Amino acid sequence: MCGVIIEQMAEVPLVFTYPRPGRPRQDRCPLLQDRRPNRHGGIVPGVGVPPKDPSHEGLRAALWCSMLPAVGLPFPVERLPVALRDPRVLEAMAKVPRARFVSEDLGEEAEADVALPIGFGQTISQPYVVAYMTAALRVSPGHRVLEIGTGSGYQAAVLATMGVEVYTVELLPALAERARRLVDDLGLATRVHFKVGDGWHGWPAGAPYDGVICTAAPTSIPPALIEQLGLGRRLVIPVGPTGAQTLRVLEKGETGLTELHKLAVAFVPLVRAGIEA
Repeated sequence: MCGVIIEQMAEVPLVFTYPRPGRPRQDRCPLLQDRRPNRHGGIVPGVGVPPKDPSHEGLRAALWCSMLPAVGLPFPVERLPVALRDPRVLEAMAKVPRARFVSEDLGEEAEADVALPIGFGQTISQPYVVAYMTAALRVSPGHRVLEIGTGSGYQAAVLATMGVEVYTVELLPALAERARRLVDDLGLATRVHFKVGDGWHGWPAGAPYDGVICTAAPTSIPPALIEQLGLGRRLVIPVGPTGAQTLRVLEKGETGLTELHKLAVAFVPLVRAGIEA
């Protein structure tokens, strides 16, 4: 329900860059800007390593770079992170109006790369975090994703716009109902299933899932989320106490979980029926 990048940690890049041969660095896509601090203390990660043999997806991503100023993403193009590989994430975030998920008085701030309050002590995550976590899942149209912490409904809407079927669990009934109305208004109702309950237990009805994403931070990974994740699929989850959280990207194998990426982040704690998980 809230996500802000604190510091870039050791990480296998989620994106490749596609600079045109012979062009200086400043002429590359806006996604490839240098590491720099933002006004809220987070950072935008630095330039990735170009591939030796760019794929068709790489060409498509490069084309998207040239299109970004015209498509109206929910945050300024120059602040886009490089931790995006799948152009479908960019397309979905360009289509989903983030301002609809916050109060009217925060409409202008919805265009910035910052977390914003949504009431009940919760927030809508920084767009960078949404983009990073969505890309990290590596899901495709028709896949089923379990989301723990519906919050505003924005993350679920982005996934649904990508053609993903979302099973989302929210502890707070008022937040769940508001998110349901927003998702319905965007015509995504058939792709998003809502449940009010304790996210620690996941949602067994849709298991096994092609991805699990958690938008609030437990102090340890709930076993049910691992159990309900399909083999070879990814769990994207912030873990740790307030002030010392790490966003972890884990892939489930036959012998256990393999950590692929990690970032230092700040999320609201995952709450379980009156107690923090």
